[in-house]
Amino acid sequence: MKKTTRLLLITLLVIFCSCESYTTSSIINSSERNLYLEIQYDKDTIEKYLGIKIQNDEDTIKKFLGGTSPFITLFVEENTQKSKFIKVDSLNCLIDIKITPKDTFEICVNRGSEPIFEYIKNIKIFGKDTILLQNREEMQKVFQKERTGKFELIIK
Repeated sequence: MKKTTRLLLITLLVIFCSCESYTTSSIINSSERNLYLEIQYDKDTIEKYLGIKIQNDEDTIKKFLGGTSPFITLFVEENTQKSKFIKVDSLNCLIDIKITPKDTFEICVNRGSEPIFEYIKNIKIFGKDTILLQNREEMQKVFQKERTGKFELIIK
């Protein structure tokens, strides 16, 4: 019995320790026109995360967006999202993005079962109408759960 209990405890430990979930949040352009996004990242949170002061230098913001979790997908060479960037303002932590019709842009990846938008300060979406998401609470309200670990904002 003692051997069975140990085996059960080890199995449960492995299961619970290896099941770290991730959540992705995407903006989907299901309209017939281009969408333009302006995403402002939270400079204070990024500086705290990196342990450095952000200067007016594109490499600093790219280091954060491309070299560390949760933004590993944004600036790697193989990523198709890289071509969607119009402008990167590293001093103000602003990124302008173009999403063509029927295309998607993944804006956030984080650990856990819900999006937390920890590094995003606000999002402006320019299309037929303008959508302003001024804080994390507003972002969490408009991104709908598609399936486990996948949240979407569909613009029609």
